[in-house]
Amino acid sequence: MIDLHKNNLDKAISPYLQQHKNNPIHWQEWNEKILTYGRKENKLIFVSIGYATCHWCHVMAAETFENKEVANFLNKYFVSIKVDREQRPDIDQYFMTFITRTTGQGGWPLNVFLTPNRKPILALTYAPVKPKYGIPAFIEILKEIKNKGVACRYEDVVLEKSKENTFSDEHILQIITSYYDHDYGGFGHGQKFPPYNTLLFLLSYYERMKTRNLRILIKKTLDTMARRGLHDHLQGGFFRYCVDRNWTTPHFEKMLYDQAMLLWVYSVAYKVLEKEKYKEIVEHIMNCLEETFEEGGLFYSAHDADTNHEEGATYL
Repeated sequence: MIDLHKNNLDKAISPYLQQHKNNPIHWQEWNEKILTYGRKENKLIFVSIGYATCHWCHVMAAETFENKEVANFLNKYFVSIKVDREQRPDIDQYFMTFITRTTGQGGWPLNVFLTPNRKPILALTYAPVKPKYGIPAFIEILKEIKNKGVACRYEDVVLEKSKENTFSDEHILQIITSYYDHDYGGFGHGQKFPPYNTLLFLLSYYERMKTRNLRILIKKTLDTMARRGLHDHLQGGFFRYCVDRNWTTPHFEKMLYDQAMLLWVYSVAYKVLEKEKYKEIVEHIMNCLEETFEEGGLFYSAHDADTNHEEGATYL
């Protein structure tokens, strides 16, 4: 018999869930019994999704989920569930779809509020214990959800299936190039993530059309990513993203899937653009995978950005 009036994550097999076993919040794992309890008790459900090496998950855990006022409010009015996105990618994908469709962006920690009948009504990422970065205090968000949830009788927000649209390659290319950063390469004018899917499309298009301007765009993006802060010049491989437009300051976390995708991108670029430098980048990524990700024939999914709760301390 599970005691739902205490934190039960000490029974979890997930390293990420184990990180939260001492929070004062009565965390539960996602399962049918817990969800049924929420419906029977007519309680709102709070689902928080993250993973073991997530920097902002660590920050929210230390600041917000250790706060007694937050914990007491959640324990009284909500059923609180912790999910490891690496253990349950299906749940993560469903709620990531919800947050991107309702807010236009996503990320982790992914915090979602559900009706007692499991319908998502609001999703957000990092929320501080006190207002900062233009984000309200988490306790105020909780009070608003609790009050409005009751007042609206848990109005459902339905996830509609996205419409199937067909666009020509030329139309897709036009949309992509409209976001191109002519000064620093990449796309957009905020923090920069490696745009590997976009680059694979552009390389495929260039291989067929041999457009000079497109070659310049691709080369500038690939060269800047390899030359500046996104690339770990000592150990090889690439960090998750840069916090600035000009690719100078990285967020020091390293993801296995980034290495895999960029290995693909630079391999294709070496073949299509015939630039020797890209072969060297491929070799650097492979060395990084062998030396720091592989152990006993398996690969770690990610490297943490934090050392003793300080981001990037090991790398610096």
